[in-house]
Amino acid sequence: MASAPFREVTASVELAVRPLACIAPQAWRNGQSTTRTLAEAADGGWRISLADVERDGSYSRFVGMNRVSLVVRGVGVTLNAGSRRIDMRRGCVSAEYDGDAIWQASLLDGPVLKLNAIVARERYTARIVVLREPMHLPSGCLALVLTLHGAMHAACTRSLRNVLAS
Repeated sequence: MASAPFREVTASVELAVRPLACIAPQAWRNGQSTTRTLAEAADGGWRISLADVERDGSYSRFVGMNRVSLVVRGVGVTLNAGSRRIDMRRGCVSAEYDGDAIWQASLLDGPVLKLNAIVARERYTARIVVLREPMHLPSGCLALVLTLHGAMHAACTRSLRNVLAS
């Protein structure tokens, strides 16, 4: 799950369920691979996506943005930017890193699929959490729940404004 705060709205709770297959892949900014945008702010302040990383190479830069990623399929990937190193393995905790940096990716035993949240660092924060038990979200949060295996049950209350489940 990834979350980013947004302005309170007075509308009722919304729940949208969309099959992942209905979201078409798009080329990365640098053309190295593809991604599926699951949700994004109209002004470009944040984006949540699923990215295919199919080979070693460079990541697209997102100046002024923070990135949070979780490997959901495949063994893992290591990112290097000068002396900085980020190791991401499937099933582990998410990794946060600077979108300004020029990251070089090295795959561990083949391609990976990564859930990404990219947010304007001065305006938003993001988290990706693997849910293993029920979770309460406070008012003023957007939640995207991605079910890769199994199913999800959502109970919406007045404190939950928007949920996108796919």
